[in-house]
Amino acid sequence: MRLLALPFLPLALLAALSAQDDPAKALKSKDVSARLAALESLSKEKNAKNEKLVVGALKDDDWEVAEKAAFVLETVGTAASVPELVELALEAPIARVRATAAHAAAMLGAEGAAEMHSKKSGGKEGWRALEALAVVTSTKDANYELKQLEKLAENAKDDRARAFAAAAAVGATSAEKGELFVKLATSAHAQVACAALEAAAKRPSAARIEPLAEVLL
Repeated sequence: MRLLALPFLPLALLAALSAQDDPAKALKSKDVSARLAALESLSKEKNAKNEKLVVGALKDDDWEVAEKAAFVLETVGTAASVPELVELALEAPIARVRATAAHAAAMLGAEGAAEMHSKKSGGKEGWRALEALAVVTSTKDANYELKQLEKLAENAKDDRARAFAAAAAVGATSAEKGELFVKLATSAHAQVACAALEAAAKRPSAARIEPLAEVLL
């Protein structure tokens, strides 16, 4: 009876069963659901083998699989995975995939990820690096050395770059240092001011009440 019932099992369930048996093989399947199920299976145990398999999935042609791999790396990854996550955060064509990769990189090694993104922030596609930096600095407190962000928020030619630089600068700066926040939140560039306020909202702190009042009054 069981053998007869197997053809009628949902494809997603069959994919999950296959992934549990051999996730490495399932990651090579043409079926997206099988690859997603394989990543879910790999998320159950943190070890070097699983991390390597999940890192490989970051390059999957399907955006859902690549995003799932980045998400799983938060659980099974180490700082060794940060460079690959940074690459995905810079190059993925879909914003939510870039954000997931940047978040995972921050969780595994915020300072290293920030430094890598910072080195890419001055090029033609520098706004992507700044976008990722904004995610990193809003995700985790760390000792960030990002002195160029204020300058980029004021002078970058690309509107996106200015906004993301402002968000990253606010996220990277201690709430007790309200001068930079006030400067950015009162910028003549609306996108810079809005980005600074949104970044502050993501990292609420009583220390920002007085600077915020200065901005709003």
